Order: sequence, then C-alpha cells, then structure tokens
Amino acid sequence: MRGIVWFRRDLRLADQPALAVACEECDEVIPLFVFDEPLLRSHEFGSACVNFMLGCLEELQASLGAIGLPLQWRRGSQVDEVFRAALEWEADVVYWNRDCEPRALARDLAVQERLAQEGIAAKTFKDHVVFEAAEVHGATGEPMQR
Repeated sequence: MRGIVWFRRDLRLADQPALAVACEECDEVIPLFVFDEPLLRSHEFGSACVNFMLGCLEELQASLGAIGLPLQWRRGSQVDEVFRAALEWEADVVYWNRDCEPRALARDLAVQERLAQEGIAAKTFKDHVVFEAAEVHGATGEPMQR
C-alpha cells in the first residue's frame, strides 16, 4: 500500500502520529509539503515567519532523508496539490495531523471530499492540542459550544 503523509504545521518527526501510522500501515510512504501560495501571498505571514518555516522545512527534509524518506515539495493550492499528488503517485491513503483552525478545517474537509471521489482514503490524527473541541463536554454531557 502507498501512503502520503501531508505535513503542514507539524514540521517534525518526534511525536508525529500521522507519519508513525503511515510507516506501520504502508509499504511505501511519501512525505509531502505544499507551499500554500494563496496563503503566503495574503500578507498574513511576515518574512520572519516564512524564514522560520523554511528553516523548519530544511530540518525536516534532513531528518526524513536520514530515514530514507525524501520530502516532496509542491506549491499552489493545498487542496489541489494534495489531490494531484495522490492521483499522480497512485496513493491508497493520505495521512495528516488535524488542525483546529476554521480555515484549516474547511481546507481539510475539501481535501477529504476530493480524495473520496477517487476512492482514496484519508486518515487524520489529533495533534497540537490536548483536547479537541468534541472531547470537551459541559455539565449536561454535551460538547461545549463556541
């Protein structure tokens, strides 16, 4: 089975659930990072933030290379590029760690829907948080509302 691990904010090997599960389940693992050009052009990120990300990516690339997993790079819309990569590389599954920000949730849902249309599985994992929103319950036992 061939799997893609889509790296986003989680540019590390330690405590990396998506990568760990992919390595357990797949015969071939392809690490992927997509430079989200629309987001980078939005002026939301300053040059210091971009330089920090590039440094983290260099470290990630070296760490992955040391274990025989060369990091693949793409640029463009994350939704489009993850989908294209999955088709081009004939992936059976795409793994990633969840991000709880509203824009990220919408993006991830769009990726899942496009992958599902082609019969490609998506497996996601908790990351960056101790509790996800659905895990926090109020006195009534219902999930907390925003």
